[in-house]
Parts: sequence; structure tokens; C-alpha cells
Amino acid sequence: MEKAKIRKTAGEAEAARSSFSNSKFWLRVLLWLGVIFFQELYLHFMIYPGATAAENYFYLGMFSVSYALLGAFLCSLASGRWNYILSLLLCAFVSILYIAQYVYHLFFKTPLLVFSIFNSGQVTEFAGEAIRMIVSHLPQILVFLLPLILIAVFGRKSFPACKWKGSWLLLILSILFYCGALAVLPISGSSAPNSAYNCFYNENNPLPTQQKLGVLTFMQLDARRTLWGFAPKDLPLAVELPEEDEQTDAEQGETLPDYGYNAMDIDFEALLANESDETIRNMHIYFSSLEPSRKNEYTGKFAGKNLIVITAEGFYYPLLETGMFPSVKRLATEGFEFANAYTPLWNVSTSDGEYAVMSSLLPASGVWSFARSAENYMPFAFGNQFSALGYESVYAFHNHSFDYYDRQLSHPNLGYTYLGRGNGLDITEQWPESDIELMEASIPYYINSDSFHVYDLTVSGHLEYNFSGNMMAAKHRGEVEHLNYSEEVKAYIACNLELEYAVQYLFEQLEASGKLDDTVIVLSADHYPYGLSDAAIDELVGHPVERNFELYRNTIAIWSADQEHMLIDTPICSLDILPTVSNLFGLEYDSRLLMGRDVFSDALPLIAFNNRSWITDQARYDATTDVLYGDVSQEYVDAINEIVNGKFLYSADILFNDYYRLVFGK
Repeated sequence: MEKAKIRKTAGEAEAARSSFSNSKFWLRVLLWLGVIFFQELYLHFMIYPGATAAENYFYLGMFSVSYALLGAFLCSLASGRWNYILSLLLCAFVSILYIAQYVYHLFFKTPLLVFSIFNSGQVTEFAGEAIRMIVSHLPQILVFLLPLILIAVFGRKSFPACKWKGSWLLLILSILFYCGALAVLPISGSSAPNSAYNCFYNENNPLPTQQKLGVLTFMQLDARRTLWGFAPKDLPLAVELPEEDEQTDAEQGETLPDYGYNAMDIDFEALLANESDETIRNMHIYFSSLEPSRKNEYTGKFAGKNLIVITAEGFYYPLLETGMFPSVKRLATEGFEFANAYTPLWNVSTSDGEYAVMSSLLPASGVWSFARSAENYMPFAFGNQFSALGYESVYAFHNHSFDYYDRQLSHPNLGYTYLGRGNGLDITEQWPESDIELMEASIPYYINSDSFHVYDLTVSGHLEYNFSGNMMAAKHRGEVEHLNYSEEVKAYIACNLELEYAVQYLFEQLEASGKLDDTVIVLSADHYPYGLSDAAIDELVGHPVERNFELYRNTIAIWSADQEHMLIDTPICSLDILPTVSNLFGLEYDSRLLMGRDVFSDALPLIAFNNRSWITDQARYDATTDVLYGDVSQEYVDAINEIVNGKFLYSADILFNDYYRLVFGK
């Protein structure tokens, strides 16, 4: 018996050695290294053609080796025909992941999230555009299938039966490479916002995470954070700017009268004393340490007026220079004129763009932030604010499907009676729907009210930008044929003319009813028109557009008939709309709990982009390249990076923890 046991043990060892010495066994390893590296590098070059830093490939390579070894291990568990079938299935699965990421990025300019995969039903409304996008990029997409084709053709001979008892070494090596990648992550540093270390541990930021760590690492991190939440390894702190870079209170006091602060009576000490949850305690500590912004001479300037807020789908500022948008230009250039305005693009495009405007919070990664807020207490939302003031009519309108992105849940929670196509608003079903019809159908609901606040979300400017798949572009084709632009740009201008005529109609109806002088109109885009090709954007703007900052320049309008022209060149973004308008109307809010700022206050002008780049009134910082534009100290850069990090983290924490309800006891 003992001799038999010894012979068996020796046989197992020999089997293991024979596996390691078998050239076909290691061919399998090399094959999976080729599959993973090919997919990662090809996607990397297609999406991030300018990202050539060695760091972008070092960590990607370390993690890729780990996944390749894991793939080889999984396939080594089967033998013969099943080995071949398993290899085909696994390679097909990996190829589909990369193709999905590539196509989604083409369509939305952002990585595909796990949340979006399982909430993709509504995206089928854009199936036509998606199919056309796939067909137009079919050669590039087919390249992703090359490894699968090679395995299908040559794999049967390359994968003979394997003595799988020796394959455990592949699993161990996979784990060692993964742990090795984690061990060297600190080398990338923690000061740069998009370092590999921060992407893995401290930032829930899809684009640089995918770029620095690769698709598979990004997707497993995203899945993990979707299932169990995200908490950074290093918490951001409330910081003050270096003295040489900021105005002191004394300096501000010399020029600014003491109007008081946009702050509410919040007893953070009592909240801390009665809170045991570490995340909530950190939030109390953070927000209590922030300085609220001052009220100013514009506080309450528009108190008692009506308010109409318009989120204009895909609108872009160069349209104002075509001479074809006089009504929108009236909004943007009469009264307050914001010469340095931006509308950053977030992960869920239109819905996140709305959320930033209507909540002054940065959208959280991995969810539909607006839909996720539907059960939260949202006291600073315009709908709830004006409802509390007793305004007679408080409505939100949308001319596309009323339940798209679950707006039938989020918008009533903001205090609105919400109507869209399909739940009360009579709109012709076509693609895209008409903005003029939106105004014609919605204005009768409120125009005869003594007081009203209205929110309009338009859709006529939505992609795709051609005359065959965009009914609004086709409708106005004759008006743009004379323009010296490509067909794509002409179609984009044409579909946006529907917004121009909608605003013109709004002006006419307000004036006819005698309400124009008592109404403030706010207009901003949800995002730049990412459905336009890069060449078309350059053509429309009139020069090659810088892609990290300039691409997101846009129009923000706050118009009132009694406001004299005032040029404002400090930076402003969509997050700043809610606090700025709230201050102008004299609404009660706490500036510490919002991520934007009242543009007329003494608060730091700051535009934070999704990739953690930023603009202030003194400098610009490109987080993708770690390049600073401006004459400021490194301490200033580090401080702004910390502020931006805090805004992203605590915006998400406000959303996920229903923080306003906790603070105000609702």
C-alpha cells in the first residue's frame, strides 16, 4: 500500500512536470497573453490615441498578464474538445466586452458601466443610431474578433488534452502578478488626480481608470463598487488656498459690504454627537469646516418673479454666431453675458447634465444619479423651493418619453408636476420630437397663473446629425442649404433651429400675456454635441478645438428684461446655475452643501471636469497629462486637486446617504 502511494505521488509529480514541459501547454499561455494584450492595446489606441505615457502601459500590462494567466488556467481545466469549446467561449466573451466598450465610447464618449449594462432597456430607443454607428465602424469592430477567429481556425490542434493537475501554477502566477501590480501602484504617486494609485483606490473615475489600468481592471472595479459601494482609501480634506493666491477676508471686507452668508442654521456639533456611522461623521466634519459664500448686491434681485429653466439638448455656443439663432442669442447676450461658461460631459450624458443643473451636485459614477435621487430629500431644487414659496404653477415638461431615465420618479421628487410624451403632454411621436410642440403643449398649463416656475427639457437637438434619421433636421433642411458647411454640420444647425423657434414662440407668448417683464429665463445645454464628429466640431467652431477644456465651452444664459448688459468673464459651469439663480431670487440655501457657487459671490470660481481636470480664475490644470497652465504655486495646485476630489466624493455621498434628510431631519 505504501509503495502504491509513493508510485501515485511520483506519477502526479511527473504529470505536473510533463504539463510544464509540454510546448502545447505553454502555447496556450502565450495565446492568452496575445488575446488579452491585443484587445487591450487595440482598444487603447482606438480610444486614447494620444495617451503615450509609459505609465499608461506599465500597469495595464501588469494586470493584463494576470488576466491572461487566469484565462489559460480556466481553459486548462478542460481537455480535448471541451478545452477547445471553452477557449472559444471565453475568447468570445472577452471580445464582446471590448467591442461593447468601444461602441459605447463611440456613442457616449465614456466607458460602459456595469449599471448601464443592466439598465440598457431604454437605450433601445436609439437602436437606429446605434446600428448606424456600428455599421460605419464595422471594419474597426471586426478587428476585435481576430483572436477569436484564430482560435476557431487553429485552436483544435493547439489544445490537446491537458494534464490539468499541474495547471494550478497558472492560478498562482495570476494571483502573484495581480498582487505585484497592486504592490507597485504607489510608485505612480497619490498627488496627481489620475495616477494609477488614485484610480484604483481613491477615485471612482471611469475614463482614466480604463486608460491607466485597462478594461478588465476597470470593469472589475466598477462591478465591485456597484455591488458594495465605494469608499476611498484616503479621504479628501477641506483645505484653504495658500495666502499668496487668495483674497483675505480683510481685503474682501474693504470692497464688499457685509450682506451676510448663504448658510443655514445647521448644528453640526449636535449631528456629530448623535452619529455613529463613519461615513456620515466624515461628511459632517467636512461640510462644517467649509466657509459659506457671502450674499451680495444681487441677492434677491429677482425675488417674486417667475422662473423658466430650459435644458437645451446638445446645444453648442458656435450656433449663436451663425446669425440664425437671434432668440437664443438674446437670452445669452442681453443682460448677464457669461463669456467663460462650460458644460462638462458626465457619464450618463443628458441625465447627468440635468442633474448637475438641477441639484448643483456632481453626478456619481456607476448609477443614474437623477433616478437614484428620486427618494431623497432635495430641499434646494427649484421645484421644491418655489412650491414652498406658494407659487401657483410649478411644472416640468419633456417632449420625449416621460419615463426615459425614470424621470417620472426623479422630477416629481424635485417638487414638479411632471408631464412628458406619454403621460399627458400631446407631442407627435417621431425622432427627435419637436421643441416647438413642447412649447405649444406646455405653455397653456401656466401662462395664466399669477406665479409660476417651469422646467423644460428639450430634445430636438439630439443626435444623430443627418437629414435621414433626424426629423427636425429634415424639417429645417431648406433653411440651411445655403450655408457653407458640410452636410453633418448643416443637419446639426437645422435640428437646433427647432429650439430657436421654440424660444421665439416662448417670448411671443410671454409678451402677449403680459408676463415677459416678470419672468426670468435660464438656458443651458446638457452637454456639448458629442454626436458630431471631431472634424464637424472643428468646422463649426472654426478652428481645431482643444479637447480637454475648450471642447466643453458653451452657452449659459440667465435673462431678465430689466437686467442691463453685464459681461462676466469669471469661469461658470452648469453646477453654478442653481446657487446663482437661488441667490438672485433670494432663496434660502446653504452654499456649503452645494458643489457649484453663486457666480456673484466671493466663492472660488472653479470648474471641475469629469477627468478631474479643472479651471479657476487663475489657472487651468490638465489632469490627464498632469500639466498646469498658469502662474500659481504647487501648493495652490495641490489645494485645488483636494477640493475637486472632495466635491466628487461628497457629491456621491450626499446622493447615496440621502444626506440632506439627515441634516434637516426630514
